[in-house]
Amino acid sequence: MKLKKIKLYNFRSFGEKEETITLSDLIAIIGGNSCGKTTFFNALLRLFGENQKEREITRADFHLPPGVNPDYIDQSNLFIETIFEFPEVADHNGIEEYTVPFYFNNFVVDSEEGVAPYIRIRLESTWQRSNQPEGLVDTNIFFVTVPEDVPPESQNKMPVSQTHLSQIKVIYVPALRDPSSQLKMVSGTLLWRLIRRINFDGSFKTEISQKMQGVKDTLSEHVGITKIKELIGQQWNNYHVDDRYSQLDLHFNTQDIENILKKIDPFFSPTEIENGYTVDLLGDGLRSLFYLSLVGALLKTEEITLKEMLEDPEKSPDERLFSVIPPCLTIVCVEEPENHVAPHLLGKIVKNLREISNNDNAQVILSSHSPAIVKRIDPDEIRHFRSCKTKRATLTRTITLPDQTEEAYKYIKEAVRAYPEIYFSSLVILGEGDSEEIIIPHIMNLLDDRISAHEIAVVPLGGRHVNHFWRLLYQLDIPFITLLDLDIERGGGGWGRIKYCLEQLLKNGVDRNQLLKLENDSILSAEELSKMHKWENMDYLEGWVNFLANYGIYFSAPLDIDFLMLEAFSDQYVALLSKGEGPEITIGEDNKKILNLTAEEKTGAEYAMRIASDVAATLKEGSNKGTKEGKEYTATQKELMIWYRYFFLYRGKPSTHMRLLSEIDSEQIIEKLPDVFKKMQKKVISKLNLKDTAES
Repeated sequence: MKLKKIKLYNFRSFGEKEETITLSDLIAIIGGNSCGKTTFFNALLRLFGENQKEREITRADFHLPPGVNPDYIDQSNLFIETIFEFPEVADHNGIEEYTVPFYFNNFVVDSEEGVAPYIRIRLESTWQRSNQPEGLVDTNIFFVTVPEDVPPESQNKMPVSQTHLSQIKVIYVPALRDPSSQLKMVSGTLLWRLIRRINFDGSFKTEISQKMQGVKDTLSEHVGITKIKELIGQQWNNYHVDDRYSQLDLHFNTQDIENILKKIDPFFSPTEIENGYTVDLLGDGLRSLFYLSLVGALLKTEEITLKEMLEDPEKSPDERLFSVIPPCLTIVCVEEPENHVAPHLLGKIVKNLREISNNDNAQVILSSHSPAIVKRIDPDEIRHFRSCKTKRATLTRTITLPDQTEEAYKYIKEAVRAYPEIYFSSLVILGEGDSEEIIIPHIMNLLDDRISAHEIAVVPLGGRHVNHFWRLLYQLDIPFITLLDLDIERGGGGWGRIKYCLEQLLKNGVDRNQLLKLENDSILSAEELSKMHKWENMDYLEGWVNFLANYGIYFSAPLDIDFLMLEAFSDQYVALLSKGEGPEITIGEDNKKILNLTAEEKTGAEYAMRIASDVAATLKEGSNKGTKEGKEYTATQKELMIWYRYFFLYRGKPSTHMRLLSEIDSEQIIEKLPDVFKKMQKKVISKLNLKDTAES
């Protein structure tokens, strides 16, 4: 028995658009703070919580749409529906003998071949205004006996008994884990549930009582204890003169096993001190891990008992090791397993949770906003939650992998796991490499310091194809913009780069008639688009570059971001050099610094050969025949390629940019900043729904 889907409507942060979340043996709900992860767990607790408080629907559980005054609402409705499949019916793994009888009468069997039988358990609740301050809440839970694509009617609803609901357990492990509270023998705690499951037979209890009675008698006869009783009795009789309650004795309540178990306290050793450590003395991380250990132990008792029941059905409950009646399904909900835990231990946590989920009667749902967790989860096990600011509601997405094995592998390796910070961002800026990762955040914050207050991830593509990231971000509906190298005269650059962007936008659902519409209102044909990379007329290139900005795609032109910055701040980059640094050239028999050349030397053959060499190096060996001369670049730009080669091919790009950004003042940067960054800043402001400072 496995939970396969949960549908939420109007429950807390889930709004008036029904959200369906599919599940597997283990899934990870990821997203930023306040995006609905805890609400999802609360929805499960409303159906399958272990106490009345967890199951109670209150006025606060009903979603309030933005802009709506709650005082004007007379009635509101919500529902939580769960769909459980029974794959064991087809697998015949033995557990069907235990799970199927409980729910057989409520099975839904689709006509579609290969679909396992399933049940629908649905909670519906209505709030309406009344003369009571909180209004009236009417909640019902029932089986729905029609297929899930059929809306339930009253004749298709069968009441669910608490017996049926109790066969599905939800163990909720909160983000703030305090094992001390779970180590008390108080009803409902983890330790209480563990100890209460042990079968203590009558002879064992009698033996314990007899032995403890001897201890009690020995203590009572001690001269010090006798004297204390006498002194307290004398003082008591000074105040109390009635015959009733006049006799005083001191009893030691450790004679029966129940009282003994109340004194259980785990100790950890060896330690740095003579005595062992109690849980309270452990660090936050170890306490968190011990909390998870208690949960694991609880599940092991159920696993052992279920195995005994299936292997020997005739054995009476009193003969088993544990007296627990295992549920048909246990769902473990772990909130933020990374809390207080060192990153290298997260792998163990995920491994142990996965082992739990592999059991036929267990599932694991964890929530996280840690990239370290995401890297340890398969992409098809990720459910992405985010909060829509305009609707003030949770939106959920599942990562859809491509069908082809090779393409799926690339997609997983290059996009889904490559940079997990994107899942927790309010905006993603995609750039080509390390230079963008350094330059873009610095400049964006200089242009508008409000940007730094938002969760913006600058993701270096690092040689990975941008189409995979676009596909992922479109799927998850995360806002993003992209800065690509235009790479004129480099392999795949120029018109090839424009073509690539257009093709990927079409694959991601952009309207062809809008995207490929020309100035004469004609539509660029598929054949014309397929040959765009061969276009040689550069007069129209700038127009397409500007047009793609409407789709959040910008270009470092004419080459890349390093050349873009060098053009704007050439004097500042050169000023970073110490004495004796800089590119050299051999003229005649002398080696000279480029900086020290005379005007006459710059007209010589050696200088022309040096420019040609550096242009070829800058435009790379992979360029097409006849393009390495830099025919689309001005004479000044070609000269700059000497410095490009020196700064960015011989030296480290990140360190060079970091020195520039740290050593020149902000006003100078903004004054000489290339226009593409200012256009990007306006797009960022727009996508973050911030009012442009220029308009305020």
